[in-house]
Amino acid sequence: MRGNDVEMLKYFKVRRLDSEMQQLVYENYNKFLTATSTVKKMQKDFLEIGREMESLSKRMNRISDLSKDLCSAFGKHRADVAHLADANRTVKSLQFMLSLPQKLQSLLEQKEYGEAVKCYLAARQSLLRYSHVPSVASISDDSKLLMADVEKQLRSVVCNRYVSSEDLTEAVSLLLRLDVPASSIHTDFLESCGRNLSDQIDALQKRDEVIMELLTSVEESIENLQAADGDVIEMLDGLMARFEDVVRARFLRETDARECAIVVRALDRFYRRISSCNQLVPGVDYSPISISMLNAVSRHEIILARERVVDRVRAGIHQVRSELATLTCAPRSSSTDLSEMVSRLEHILLVQLKTALASLLLFTASDMTFSSLDPSLFTHGFGVDVHESLVVNALEEVSTLGRSFCEYNTHTANVNPTLIILLAQFYINIEARSVSYIFDLCQEQFRLVTEREKGDKSQLTSLDKLRISLRSTAHALLKHYVRIQGVIISQLLVKSVEARDWLVCAEPTAVRAVIKRLIEDLSSLDSLIKPFMDEGTRKERSTESSSARSHTRRNPNFDACSISSTLDKLWTERETSLAFQVDCYYLQQNLWHYVSDEQVTVSLLDEIISSAVHRSLDPKLMDPNTVKAICERQ
Repeated sequence: MRGNDVEMLKYFKVRRLDSEMQQLVYENYNKFLTATSTVKKMQKDFLEIGREMESLSKRMNRISDLSKDLCSAFGKHRADVAHLADANRTVKSLQFMLSLPQKLQSLLEQKEYGEAVKCYLAARQSLLRYSHVPSVASISDDSKLLMADVEKQLRSVVCNRYVSSEDLTEAVSLLLRLDVPASSIHTDFLESCGRNLSDQIDALQKRDEVIMELLTSVEESIENLQAADGDVIEMLDGLMARFEDVVRARFLRETDARECAIVVRALDRFYRRISSCNQLVPGVDYSPISISMLNAVSRHEIILARERVVDRVRAGIHQVRSELATLTCAPRSSSTDLSEMVSRLEHILLVQLKTALASLLLFTASDMTFSSLDPSLFTHGFGVDVHESLVVNALEEVSTLGRSFCEYNTHTANVNPTLIILLAQFYINIEARSVSYIFDLCQEQFRLVTEREKGDKSQLTSLDKLRISLRSTAHALLKHYVRIQGVIISQLLVKSVEARDWLVCAEPTAVRAVIKRLIEDLSSLDSLIKPFMDEGTRKERSTESSSARSHTRRNPNFDACSISSTLDKLWTERETSLAFQVDCYYLQQNLWHYVSDEQVTVSLLDEIISSAVHRSLDPKLMDPNTVKAICERQ
């Protein structure tokens, strides 16, 4: 069985191999047949091409023979043909020359100046060649007149302020082709630019228009200049001088400090335009104009910011004054209300100063073109101006505003006394806290710390100097307030004395109401003034001043050099009596709370009683114990 299997396997392999060989033979045979057919076809095609090439060669030989025959035949008439061609060209040239005036007129009407110049230049040589012919001379004259109009129109294009750069270049090129002197074109163009820019400057002076439009026109006009000779520079210098005056006047017409951001952007564009002029025209430098403009406009904005700060503080004081006028008891107004008003004034001042500093800080922003300038040319000086003209001067004007309330005029005639003490507190507060904060803020924002550290050589006003000014204003207001209240209280006492008949008055049994009112008013004033006073300077009441006076009988002979002896004598003289002895004793017992030296009070009371004794017809003093008992019951 194993042998049979091997034979069968070999048998099947042989049959598969035979089948594959037959298949391979069939495939290659088909390819062979196809290749044989292709070769036969190519042989047939090559035979046909060979026959065609032989036919073509014969024809080319025949054409060559015919060409030789034609050349020999036409050679005899070649000169005649050339002569006819020249005659034809001459006739066409004459025809073109004869129709030249009409063609130029048509092109002129259609404003085809380039084509007109081309036609005239094409005929100009012929016109010169036949200028001796009368008819041609007439044509030449007409053509020159028309070309004069063309030249005039081209010059008007050069002088037109609204023409594009392409049209201007074409017009200049055509004028040069017409042999117009370049210097003449240059002069016309300069005069036109100068005249147009001058007209724009004049128009700008008459109306509030955007300055940058004129700057754009200036830059475009300068771009069209081909040479920067002396005439160009002279014209630009004159125009720039006028333009600087107009732009400066326009900037300085701004009156609203809140528009500072718009002004800074416009100033930045102005600086960029002027800088571009320096690059477009060699030999000119208008940097001083732009730097001068920066300094002038920035100072103007500082002044506007300062005026706004002072105006807002003035308005705040006016509002507080109006609110105090509505209070029924202004001298006894709630301390909380007064503190709130003082805080409000402080807030107004700080907010306005910080807002002004923030607005002016835009001048030093890094995205501004002029931020690349050397600090010594603008940034440093601007920072010093902000510190001095805004911060220092604004605070000084606010201080002067406070001092104005110490003057007697129509503005301060009816000022509520509480407003005076409130303003004094306001100036004390800003002197103690706000001034140093604003100084530090300004010096840090505008990079003035190094300048501050120079000491006596610094351009900055010292903090101590301004604080002294504000403190002096507060003290002046306080003195004025005390003076006003003193007048009011003294008038109260004067009226109480004048309203009573002291000749028939009975012996007092109580302290008069007006005296009690006096002490109450003094107590109220003391509570208001107390924040300004140094409590450490007050002395405790001495035992001697509070003890009873000596009861030794003395003759009422008053020594002017004595401070307290007069009062002692009056207490011990039982033969005389004064009706307001009780009032004086009550004052003596209560006034010591409000004075630093009680002896001053005693001296004044001595003078009062001495004067009363001298003026009394029959002076009789009350018993001191009785007086003391009456006063202690109050």
